[in-house]
Amino acid sequence: SEQGFPRIGIFNFGRRAPSEWYAKFDFVVTTSKSSGFVNSVKSINPNAKVLWTVDWQAGAGINSWNLPAEWRVKDSDGRYVKIYGGNRYLADFTNYCSPCPDYGNKKYNEYLAEYLPAQADLNVFDGMSNDGAWRKPYGISDIDLDKNGVNDYDEHGASWVQNKWQEGLEVAVSNIRNAIGNNKILFFNAGGMQEYNGSIISKINGIYSEDTRVMYSYRNFKNAYNNYCNNSVDPPVVLIDGEGSHKDDYYWMRFWLGVTMLGNGYASFTEDASGEHHYKCFYDEFELNVGAPTSSAIQLSSTGQNDQGVYVRFFTNGVVIVNIDESPHTILDSDIRVLRDYDGPYYHFRGGQAPDFNDGTLFSSVTLSGRMVGSAYVGDAIVLVKNQTVSVTDIIVDNDNDGTSPGSEPADCIGNWVKTNDVDDAWCLNYRSYEDAYAVKYCISGPSSATFTPTIGISGFYEVYEWHGKLNSGNMADNVPTEIKHANGQAIKVIDQTQNSGKWNYLGTFYFNEGHDGYVKIENYGSKIVIADAIKFVYVGNSADVDTLPPNSPRNLRASERTESSITLVWDPPTPAGDGDIASSYEVMRNDVALGYTFYNTFIDTGLIENTEYSYAVFSIDDLGNKCTVPATGVFATMNDQEPPTVDSSFAVNSSLVSVVFSEPVERTSAEN
Repeated sequence: SEQGFPRIGIFNFGRRAPSEWYAKFDFVVTTSKSSGFVNSVKSINPNAKVLWTVDWQAGAGINSWNLPAEWRVKDSDGRYVKIYGGNRYLADFTNYCSPCPDYGNKKYNEYLAEYLPAQADLNVFDGMSNDGAWRKPYGISDIDLDKNGVNDYDEHGASWVQNKWQEGLEVAVSNIRNAIGNNKILFFNAGGMQEYNGSIISKINGIYSEDTRVMYSYRNFKNAYNNYCNNSVDPPVVLIDGEGSHKDDYYWMRFWLGVTMLGNGYASFTEDASGEHHYKCFYDEFELNVGAPTSSAIQLSSTGQNDQGVYVRFFTNGVVIVNIDESPHTILDSDIRVLRDYDGPYYHFRGGQAPDFNDGTLFSSVTLSGRMVGSAYVGDAIVLVKNQTVSVTDIIVDNDNDGTSPGSEPADCIGNWVKTNDVDDAWCLNYRSYEDAYAVKYCISGPSSATFTPTIGISGFYEVYEWHGKLNSGNMADNVPTEIKHANGQAIKVIDQTQNSGKWNYLGTFYFNEGHDGYVKIENYGSKIVIADAIKFVYVGNSADVDTLPPNSPRNLRASERTESSITLVWDPPTPAGDGDIASSYEVMRNDVALGYTFYNTFIDTGLIENTEYSYAVFSIDDLGNKCTVPATGVFATMNDQEPPTVDSSFAVNSSLVSVVFSEPVERTSAEN
């Protein structure tokens, strides 16, 4: 393959994630039919293959999922068979299916070839997929395909049911392949590493092994995997979706990545919490490029039945070693050095998510874990590189777990934050969380903060970006104070959330130490709405051209207007600093207490006491959060009381008492007089 390994894919319902997220993958399957979506992904990653998918098993969305009666499977009592908890009718793929007059008098397996290619523009999409085309009717004990009122399992047996099912499915596949041609990908969700009959395999490009959690028999798995890679339509496409208990189970991810790299498929990984294709996780290993294979999978040692053991595969720029066993095994450099395609020495790459494992050292040995999971097992793997390499995938801290990178925790939101579904362009990888208003939070009143703390595995400079969506109703803040705590102190950035929604907004480049000391904190000032969505940290190395020069101080601080209860401050912008930077925002303090931030060279301070002096300081801040060391200062007083009181209201409380309400506090004796 011209494409370097590992090859990474994603099978994701919905399309709530930004296009740049999908562009990180080499192979994308989505329910979206939007040509604009495909074009936006390919504008970022021209090599990405993008397919759209729909559930054939439940009717492919025909007639708004209300499958015509002629195309529904029945049981021996004549009742329609339902699937997915009774929410959908089971579509009849078999040749026993009745033609439907409303759809050209065609059977279901005939009509699919007419219907599916017209649903999305195959001049833009690279092909199509399904999320349900079973090789047999799973979980159904009573079925009457030949419609004679007798349960086929009792009358004919399970093999007959499966054969008739696949015979009908083969008709659909043949018709669809003829309709779309051989240059388009036809991809099947098999539900696992399951095999269809050879005729179907020869007409599709490959399968999706979803939620692949544990290994039962590597021999069976390997044979099926190789069958699709070797006997499907070119290019063969097999997507193996590993699944673990938690996104931080790195050994679980490495195991399924390693198993995938022993063949020519695409890998993905999800945690149990993801549910049905709601979101996928991304890892340091996924960013590597070890080049093209220079060998097939080599069994280094045999450790059990069903071809269990330690396997090795070499690539132009690295090697993968996989322990496919329930017990740990130690592999030495000398064990692989004797193999024909060895081209080392090799190195651990240096990564941020599991820095103790991926430590950047010269490879001499590794112990790969293995453990039983019920009656099955899961092992471990390691990807080594020929040249010393640092691979730190972007660290994203979201307000929700779904959009937060492995190794880090979601933002800590303290105060009066509420969830809303009234936001567009939020950072969200989980389409269901978005619909349920979990993708973004916003603050409407009271002191609140959201702290985004990344887990830094490698100390160094990181570019920091902020993401916010767009509120459809309400008054969004244009001066959101954002504190960036880094290894050398802190920086203050002011974000205008009325602008630049649905994109990563650069806040600066800062040095962060390994661990959890650094963070980005978003706070609210005033009554305008503040969105706390996501922060991204992008590793750029141990040296960076970072602007640390503070801006010059504001000039000529003065009070342009004063009333009994307010002071309007005005100042002149600072002259350009030595690097040419000017102020992008200002912090205003009264009596050493921060009042807030502004993008403008004016600020109105309200709610003051008449005839009282106040001390002010104004700091200038540049676009990287550097703050001037010496503020502009001034002492200004509110005015004396200039307006006489008026009577706002008066009324008789009872026969001997009158209540009079004045517009301001008054001297009691004069009031009574």
